[in-house]
Amino acid sequence: MNYMDIKTSDINNGEGLRVSLWVSGCDHNCSQCQNPQTWDIDGGIPFDEDAKRELFEALDKSYI
Repeated sequence: MNYMDIKTSDINNGEGLRVSLWVSGCDHNCSQCQNPQTWDIDGGIPFDEDAKRELFEALDKSYI
């Protein structure tokens, strides 16, 4: 799996402070998509152990 970004302090995608993982490979191709750069399944960064660690460390915060 590839991902585009990990947002560790996201306030734009729902209520409160959250962690967001933006993955690549969406095949819906919505005409008004705000993130068409995520359509390419080969785009982004490989989701490796470092990314997993970053994601789970961010999710472990008490305020998330």
